[in-house]
Amino acid sequence: MSARAGEVDATVAIAGINSPVKPATTTFDSVKTGAASVESTVGNAIENAIENVDNEDENAPPKESIVPAKTQARRLPPPNISGSIGTVPLEAVHVNELKKAPSREKNLYDTSLDVTKKSGGVTNQEKLSIKEMINKESLDTFFPWREIGEFNSSGKNKNVGNNSKAIKDYIIETFFNDWWHDASPIIGTCFFSWLFAYYGFSWWSLILIFSCTASVYSLEYSRFARNLRDDLKRSNVSETISKKSESSVWLNTLLSKIWLIHMPVISEQVMAQANPILAESAPGYGIDSLSLEEFTLGSKAPAIRSIKTNSKSGKDITELELSFAFTPSDVSDMTPREVREKVNPRIVLGVTLGKSFVSKTVPIIVEDINVSGRVRLITKFGQTFPNIKTVSVQLLEAPMIDFALKPIGGDTLGLDVMSFLPGLKSFVKGMVNSTIGPMMIAPNKFDIDIEDILAAQSNEAIGVIAVSIYSASHLKSSEFIGNTVDPYVVLSTSSTVQGSSNTVRTSIKSDVKDPRWNETKYMLVSTLDQKLTFQCYDFNDLRKDNIIGEFDLDLSELLQNPTIENASSVLRLGVQSRGTLQYAINWFPVIKDSESERVKSLQQSKTMVSFSDDEDIENESDEEDLKEKEIDTNVGILKFTLESIRSLDLSYAVGGVISPSAELRLNGRLVKRYRTLKKTNEPSWNETIELFVNSKSSSVLELTVFDERSKRRAVLCSIKASLATFFEVISIGQDYINASPKGQIYFFAQWKPVDSHGSIISTSVPKTPIGALRFRIHDALVKDSLKGVGDIDPYFNLLINNQIYYRSRYISENKNPSFDTTVYLPITSENDVIALSLFDYQNVGKDRFIGRIQFHADKLIEAAIKKENNNLASTESEKWVLRDLRNRATNDHVNVAVGYIPIIPVFSPTELEHVNELEKEMREKKEAMDKEQSKLKEEMEKKPSDYEIVEIPYPFEDTEKEIASKKKYTYDELVHSEAGIITFEIISGTLSSPTSFLQILVDDVFFPAYTSSRSKNGKLSKDSGFAFIRDLANSTVLVRISRKQIVKDKENIIAEFSIKTLKLLKNSYEQPYSLNVAGSIFSIRCLFDPSSMPMPSCEKVGDTGMLKLGIISGTNLLASDRNGKSDPYVDILVNNHKVFTTEIIKKTLNPVWNETAMIPIPSRKYTKIIADVYDWDRATENDPLGYTPVEISQMESNKLYEWDLVLSTQGSIKVTAEFVPQYIRPIMEIREVNKKKQSLKAVGNVAGAGLGAATGGVHVGGKILKKGIKGEFNSKEKDMSEEMETAQRISIEQERAVPDLSYAPIPENTLAQPPTPSSPTRSNLGVPPGHTRNPSAASSFARTLAPNGTYRGIVTILATENLSKNVQVKVSLTQKGRMKSLFKTKPQKTDDDGIAHFNENCEFKASPEANLVFGVVAHHKLSKDRDLGLAQINLGDPQIQNEGNIAIKIGEGRIIVKIDYGHDGDASDIPPVPKIPQEHMS
Repeated sequence: MSARAGEVDATVAIAGINSPVKPATTTFDSVKTGAASVESTVGNAIENAIENVDNEDENAPPKESIVPAKTQARRLPPPNISGSIGTVPLEAVHVNELKKAPSREKNLYDTSLDVTKKSGGVTNQEKLSIKEMINKESLDTFFPWREIGEFNSSGKNKNVGNNSKAIKDYIIETFFNDWWHDASPIIGTCFFSWLFAYYGFSWWSLILIFSCTASVYSLEYSRFARNLRDDLKRSNVSETISKKSESSVWLNTLLSKIWLIHMPVISEQVMAQANPILAESAPGYGIDSLSLEEFTLGSKAPAIRSIKTNSKSGKDITELELSFAFTPSDVSDMTPREVREKVNPRIVLGVTLGKSFVSKTVPIIVEDINVSGRVRLITKFGQTFPNIKTVSVQLLEAPMIDFALKPIGGDTLGLDVMSFLPGLKSFVKGMVNSTIGPMMIAPNKFDIDIEDILAAQSNEAIGVIAVSIYSASHLKSSEFIGNTVDPYVVLSTSSTVQGSSNTVRTSIKSDVKDPRWNETKYMLVSTLDQKLTFQCYDFNDLRKDNIIGEFDLDLSELLQNPTIENASSVLRLGVQSRGTLQYAINWFPVIKDSESERVKSLQQSKTMVSFSDDEDIENESDEEDLKEKEIDTNVGILKFTLESIRSLDLSYAVGGVISPSAELRLNGRLVKRYRTLKKTNEPSWNETIELFVNSKSSSVLELTVFDERSKRRAVLCSIKASLATFFEVISIGQDYINASPKGQIYFFAQWKPVDSHGSIISTSVPKTPIGALRFRIHDALVKDSLKGVGDIDPYFNLLINNQIYYRSRYISENKNPSFDTTVYLPITSENDVIALSLFDYQNVGKDRFIGRIQFHADKLIEAAIKKENNNLASTESEKWVLRDLRNRATNDHVNVAVGYIPIIPVFSPTELEHVNELEKEMREKKEAMDKEQSKLKEEMEKKPSDYEIVEIPYPFEDTEKEIASKKKYTYDELVHSEAGIITFEIISGTLSSPTSFLQILVDDVFFPAYTSSRSKNGKLSKDSGFAFIRDLANSTVLVRISRKQIVKDKENIIAEFSIKTLKLLKNSYEQPYSLNVAGSIFSIRCLFDPSSMPMPSCEKVGDTGMLKLGIISGTNLLASDRNGKSDPYVDILVNNHKVFTTEIIKKTLNPVWNETAMIPIPSRKYTKIIADVYDWDRATENDPLGYTPVEISQMESNKLYEWDLVLSTQGSIKVTAEFVPQYIRPIMEIREVNKKKQSLKAVGNVAGAGLGAATGGVHVGGKILKKGIKGEFNSKEKDMSEEMETAQRISIEQERAVPDLSYAPIPENTLAQPPTPSSPTRSNLGVPPGHTRNPSAASSFARTLAPNGTYRGIVTILATENLSKNVQVKVSLTQKGRMKSLFKTKPQKTDDDGIAHFNENCEFKASPEANLVFGVVAHHKLSKDRDLGLAQINLGDPQIQNEGNIAIKIGEGRIIVKIDYGHDGDASDIPPVPKIPQEHMS
């Protein structure tokens, strides 16, 4: 029974697969409409199969009838109790026949029949259920025709796939043509047989008919066999052609015929060009002159013996290996007549010795020249005609060169010295090979850039001239009565640049003879060997414009002086003076030096999807170095070639034929109209245009394709994207970009930067943002090994259109870093390319590339909207698998959650004025049109025969679209918005430093939302940037002037200025607002586009701020000691990381602490706080007494709460809490955040000491920590106070390459107070806590040091603790901006307690204003040393003079030093320190 069921299943499957392909399917449309019958066929087949099974069950023979299936028994499962073996897949039964069986995963329903359930077969209920499942399916979704053939099963909707036309052609070619060719002979045979019989022909006529049929079949078979052979040969030729050498008899025959004609001409041209050069090259010493008296290459042409093609050289590259020979002495391949008439190659150089009458010309003869060898020609194809980019010539081996040299005696007595002198021939050959070897002999090659050669001959732009027209004076009008002067200036050049106009003009000034224009015009030039013509015209409304005067300027002067400032020239008409024109000219050439090529390669290679070199991606980590170059590659010339457009939507076209044209716009300005191509469905223009672009990063290119055959000039497709998007497409090796709604635009774009020196002012208008993408980067996992050695310190970059928008801090020594970072990325187009790159930070050298992934913005927007209805508060993340340099998936990934915030576009004040004018003008035109139509309607009623009704396009369609493109919001309506995108437009400005940067930071984000390009001579160019504002009412903007593009420490900051965002928006919304930041003055204008969706509470300022947490007391705590008491203290943990510890209260179960901690909270939603109570033990580990969470997510802002929190074991603790919302911006060090000890951006500065307390390190100013000096290290309480004791300041663990600069301000001339014991434990160094030093009476007072004095000092390095296994300490001295290295210790190994002892010292001499800088290095013998951290101490700190040891925190450990300074200084006028009275010593 099961075997029969298996056969039924096989029948159903075959019917389902083959039924769509029928001989009657002759057209593509019939295939689509016939899809409905496919489903019915499948359904009928299933129904018949079910009935057959039932019939077989009724008439089934005994069970022994299954015995014939015994041959397949080893492949079938064993039978069950009833004797049935159940359903079996055909793949399991027919293994060999169905090795490549199609997957069953796409089946919607299981239609197999399980006969083991019931021996009686399928029940009626099961048959009905199968029929219902099949019948309820839609024809469009039952079978995946759209995925397979790109059409719907019903055939009703139009085809939208890019390959639908190709599929249609394939179906017609394969099924229709083959069916016709197979059926036509049969039909013809039958028809002619009937016809001959009808007219009474005999049976012999059938022989003629069958003969013709046989001939047709023979031709058809021959055609099929020929096509099959061609297909096989074509598919295998790439594998076999590389192994075969082809002869070139036809080419040699052609060369031999051409050689006899052109060889004499070539010889004459060589002599004509060589003799003038030789005449001027006489070396003297008795030689009067040199001349080429005879030059001939012989009558035998060079030959190519064989050609071999390498078909596996790569994309767009061909390689040919040629074996060539120029052997005139070889006559084996010549006819006897050719041998008799043969002319040998001969070169005669005449050397004239002596002068006038006493002179003699001695001939030097070179003959019997023979050359042969093997050469490889490598051709790389390009995009521009003739589509050859470079040709490389490479000799595979040293060529064979042989010739005869007769320097003396001529033909008669001449002696071949090459054969006569031993070793001379080998010497000459060696000299030749040593000369050409480095250029051409493999692996070297000689490259010929065909594109550059052709570009030099074409009208390609070599630079830009900026002509500033300032004013004119004393212009004379024509003598026409009543004529006024309405002047304008026309600039023109004699040569044109491809696709660009050679004429520009200024605006018209009405009725003025002393006009002022103050306009700058940019013109592309292909050569400076031409003149620039200035023509001043007088504009006339009705008559032709009259020329006032003109003059010419020779542009070749710009080669010597590229800048002509404040020039003035007389306008002349003939010989008469007609006025004076004031102007200036600047020449900006295209950059072609090696530095620009390096910068260009860096820009093209950084963070691309596909790379040609594994090292190129590393340049992304050095973007700040790239931007600091003097070359501004953001300004340049765009060379754009529109090649062709394919896969257009032709469904609406009449007759399926279109006449396309195209328009190209740059930043909304029409720059090129492409001609109309009549009746062409795949237009190909291949037209090139060059455009000057003053801001590559902010420019937008728009291409629209029209159908000129339609009445309304219908749009076929369009693409609007930033220039960066077009170059991104080229960088990944793609030669087309997809247009909307359908189409592939094939293009080529080239960027040629110009050396602008910051003088070109950008005139681009800021793009309107469409929304913001919210990225929540949770964590990453690095599994793959990286090149090189060392730990992995990962950080990520977030890029938009290859520009870094955000860079995170790096996390040291962590392959599974937890970033927990939220980034809002404004986007201006759905075609923006978003990329996330992961790097490994390196102290020395370039950062190592880990992986990268990129998306188009539209894909991320679509995914964000579908995911949980775009819920921004969702914490669900996706795993993004990173890709390597060659776009291959790696084992590394990043967990990211993406959200999308759409923006409501709002008219700016300037745009609003224009829109209001448009509305007013449109209303007037509509009223006039209505009146005119009403009048015409009345006249038509009177004379209907004189009028007709004609449909015309709606004349106000474009105007209404422009008016409806954005919303009208007043300023008051905007400021009531919660969130949105603010646009910063830098109009102009001058920075105080000649080479500096302007940065704008928003709210608590430490990385700038906008960074300008490096100012040139302090001048800022016009630019714009965006930032997302989460809470407009509480937002703050920080304006920074910096020396570096990426700020690493405070020394990089020149000045900062903070301002409320609302205040900045109010002052700069209507008109530009001038800001003065410490002498840097710039003009800024801000616009705001509100978000269309409310922001969740976790994204507002109420989610971040400072938590004032008071630990008051404990009640009825758990007893842990033998005396029934405990020594309790409380640890405060934030996200499982300890940030604060209270004092220890001895021997009590009801302790009272009354301590307060200020805890920075970057996000209440993502922050978990736990109060952990411990019992302190002197000798053993501390015992836990319980813990309790502190819930802060539901707290109201600025409200004091008092809670009794029940512990998890016994008792409770009383705490108070107050949350003060505010944005907390981390410090500027952007490189390191070690989350082994810290989990938050801001946690790390918990303090109860108030303003002025500091962490256990050394900070700006170099003052030493109060607790650090007293030696209170290593206890629980001290650890927290050292790391968390800075109030009102946000700190992250310092970068290893950036000094740790925390300090405690201690007033001068004050007595150092004794420390308050906060830890009962002992230090690893054996120093009792609370008693690091005993200050003597003579040294307790701080000595007052003269600020300009110089004092001697001794610094002693005692030991280091918890830093590394092998440690080395370096000491340097910084003073007045200079650093001097003092000494470095010997590397020391640490003991079992992690302590390394040094006891090394050195002397120094410095003023109190100097700083001592301590650097600690982890010493490695077999690899690079690793910097562990830096710290510095200011010698002017009063506590330096106290005797004793000083402990300085560096990284995760500390260094113990002793400094003796200021006691024996050179300044003898300083009075001694008096002794402390005895009564004050208590």
